[in-house]
Amino acid sequence: MKTMRISGRRLIQASLIGVACFFGFEGWSQIDQVPGYLVPLQGDTIRGFIENRSLKSNANFCVFAASAKESPKIYYPGDIKAYGMDGLKYFQSISIKDNLGNSKRVFASIVLMSRASLYRYRKSTYMVHDSLGTQDLTFNGPQDLFGMNKSRGKMNFMFADCKTVRFPWDSIILNDEKIVELTRKYNSCKGVPILFKPGKVIRPVRSSFGLLIGFDASSYQFADFEATGTRATYRQTKFTGSNVPVFGGWYSLTFPRLSNAFSVYAEATYFSQTINGFASGTSITGNPETESVELKANYLRLGLGVKVLIPMRYITPFLKGGVSSYQASGFSGTRTHETLINSTLVSDVTHPWDNANLIGFWVGFGIERSLSDRLAISAEARYDTVTGFSGTNTGYPLNGSHTIFMLSLTKR
Repeated sequence: MKTMRISGRRLIQASLIGVACFFGFEGWSQIDQVPGYLVPLQGDTIRGFIENRSLKSNANFCVFAASAKESPKIYYPGDIKAYGMDGLKYFQSISIKDNLGNSKRVFASIVLMSRASLYRYRKSTYMVHDSLGTQDLTFNGPQDLFGMNKSRGKMNFMFADCKTVRFPWDSIILNDEKIVELTRKYNSCKGVPILFKPGKVIRPVRSSFGLLIGFDASSYQFADFEATGTRATYRQTKFTGSNVPVFGGWYSLTFPRLSNAFSVYAEATYFSQTINGFASGTSITGNPETESVELKANYLRLGLGVKVLIPMRYITPFLKGGVSSYQASGFSGTRTHETLINSTLVSDVTHPWDNANLIGFWVGFGIERSLSDRLAISAEARYDTVTGFSGTNTGYPLNGSHTIFMLSLTKR
């Protein structure tokens, strides 16, 4: 028996035939518009919807609409007093000084509010005292002793009317937690309640889940392998695409205290697939021959990855990516070889595969838009490149790809 090395290049080709309907249920919204409030310069607080953007954008402007159907309007720090997103983020318009000493107004995130309030703007911490104005308490960590001493002095000045909080400051190593602790002690000393503790209402983790129905379009080809005997035609096998319905569900976790635009995403889908391959040619002995392959399997696809939102004004694009595992059940793999010898057709059937499990990597892109405060619609495309199949002999591995296009309706 002669062994020969058959080389070829790997080709991954996806075909688009599929539309999916995706019904999701989310405990909290992840798209651009979330329930919140706005505090105008005059008048009462207005309830509505806030566009949840990046930390930098949230500090520069607020995009607010009184209802999900109303066109949103942009507000800058000088236009309103404050705004907030229920259970997520809260901002106050305060005046600070830039690097040149010029005053400017920004939306700073609220740490706590009382007689002495704490705010954070980007990487800086500010204290606003009811009667003593605003002080910048920022320094570059415990190694910045000069900056820490300046912040100690500023806090000692701000807390001068409460002797119980004035103690040997040189013995205190300041950090974010210590600044909050001392500020709370000062407000307690003055008998002033803490009006706002956003850390108490921001959930550390938010979960979402949904159901998936759709269609999967796939394409396969043999990877490089070693074939034995005279079946040189085998490497030329061309597979027909497989377009099948799929259904399943997904679950994701978001961490609002870090970012409302990032989530860990898991998905499970189920589908049945049959792919066929065929090749014809001439064997090394000069006889006409054909090779045909039929592979059948039921697949449970498990996908794990991340989802990243890109907040925009009217729609919210998102990206997905991760790894996938295709667990096969009910698998059968048949290879049929036919050779015409002296006008006699000689045929033999083998089963050189013992499983059809696959592993892969996937990426996806989509857009999502609010229909109302409870509903949103989105469209998504996902591409999954896979490899797998193992056999009892040489293995005959396959490379493939799966493409899914989805339409989704999300209920919040």
